[in-house]
Amino acid sequence: MKNLNKLKKETIKKLEELKDNLGYDNEENYCNMINTMIDYDNEAQDNLYLYDTTQDLVEFVDDETLEYYIDYQIKNFGKDRLFYMFNNVNNVCGLYVVDGYGNLRDVEKDDFIYCIDEAITELKESLEN
Repeated sequence: MKNLNKLKKETIKKLEELKDNLGYDNEENYCNMINTMIDYDNEAQDNLYLYDTTQDLVEFVDDETLEYYIDYQIKNFGKDRLFYMFNNVNNVCGLYVVDGYGNLRDVEKDDFIYCIDEAITELKESLEN
């Protein structure tokens, strides 16, 4: 395993580059962000859990998870729930965010920036001098 501080600094650099180069493809942005965080979590095996922290901040839902989410909503709240759930979705892009009411909305660039900033802050605060 690499020196943990070195790994943290490398991950900070990768995340800053990702943040500076976010494109219009939200699925690609998401994959790049998540893969960087998961790579860190797997290699560091510390208690930061960057990926889990990201999901706690912004609940991203991809197409695969969406199927389960829809089934859950229908079983527990009825099919009429779907009308409210998709009310704020304008783009069918394969990636959504669950808002505070359990409804879906389109992913915005700021969602990625928020998660990346939080991960960078966590990494910087955990650096050993």
